[in-house]
Amino acid sequence: EVAFLKKGFGILYVISRMVDLIFIKDMLMHFFLKVSRFQGNKEIWIRSRRGLAINYLKSWFIVDFVSILPYDHIEDLTAFSWTSVRNLKLLRLLRVMRLLRLAQVLKATRLAERWRSRITLSSSMIRLLKFATLLLITCHWMGCIWGFAGSVEGTNLSCRHELPVDDPRREIYPSREVFLRDPDGREDAFNPQAWVGMSWTTHFARNRAASTPTNICSPVTLYMISLYWATMTLTSIGYGDILPVTFTEYCLCNVAMLISSCIWAYIIGAVCTIVYTMDMEQSHFDERMDAFNRMAKDNRIPLQLRYRAREYLRASRVHLKYVRSLEVTQSLAVGLRGAIAQHLAMHYLGRIHLFQGTGGHFRQEIATYLKPHFFERQEPIELFGCLSVVERG
Repeated sequence: EVAFLKKGFGILYVISRMVDLIFIKDMLMHFFLKVSRFQGNKEIWIRSRRGLAINYLKSWFIVDFVSILPYDHIEDLTAFSWTSVRNLKLLRLLRVMRLLRLAQVLKATRLAERWRSRITLSSSMIRLLKFATLLLITCHWMGCIWGFAGSVEGTNLSCRHELPVDDPRREIYPSREVFLRDPDGREDAFNPQAWVGMSWTTHFARNRAASTPTNICSPVTLYMISLYWATMTLTSIGYGDILPVTFTEYCLCNVAMLISSCIWAYIIGAVCTIVYTMDMEQSHFDERMDAFNRMAKDNRIPLQLRYRAREYLRASRVHLKYVRSLEVTQSLAVGLRGAIAQHLAMHYLGRIHLFQGTGGHFRQEIATYLKPHFFERQEPIELFGCLSVVERG
């Protein structure tokens, strides 16, 4: 909206006003909803109206108030005294203040934590989704900044909707959407006056858009071109047909390359770690198998014993997975741990005639005392004085 879209009354204007009403309602609710604060290790709840007002005025009030100001109308009032095209485009920077609404996301951490308790996705998948979101947001913001810089600097480029109604070029070129000052390059290329109004957008329109069906005056097209540049910069592919032209654009490229390279390296490293740890059971099995193979090779274990050991390691995967499941429940409450243990043992406790007709509380207590064991094929079982349940074998 700030970088590409032109101000006007439409669906986006209606949505923006509805969002303003929601934020105003949110501001008013902060004067009535109790909040918690920590003093040392003690949590204190603020309930009084005066305390809530003071707390809100000292924390988020300024950010919320600045984010809901009607910058569209401020832009209209200021535009009468700013006549140049460059200054009129710079006025759109006022809309950047609306991005302060994104700070509201910081206040939604408690809600996000509550939602996470109801989400069945694994932590690895949630982290991958976060990295994908970070990647998309970074490309989006870089593309918006790059497109806005090109449109502000490139005053030599004029679109049909920006021309005055009485401009003769409308009648001379009825089908043209893009107009460039001195399109034939008749001015002295080394004259500094000829550099004014140049940017990557004018360079693209003169050298690329003229030979392709690309209308750079379309906000959607300009955004996709800018996003194309941001994706090339972030992924370190390199520049091709979109290059910086002005000093400002070179500065933006330097900053964008430094920041995006760090983000890209961080995401690649984190994703590799997450993918490696997504299947922990397989990772643990591979580590155990590799450790045994190294030990067997170093100590020249006979091949027959190696086959037996590998077969045992493969067959014990289900057992070790069950053991780790029980270890996870040790940090839970006693009742919750017993309920989970009963659920894990439910498929064979109900088949034992000694436990048939017993209550759920009794079975839950029995399930907490069950200890899983695993034996090799044809290995003698010596568990004297214990009630044993053979699950497999």
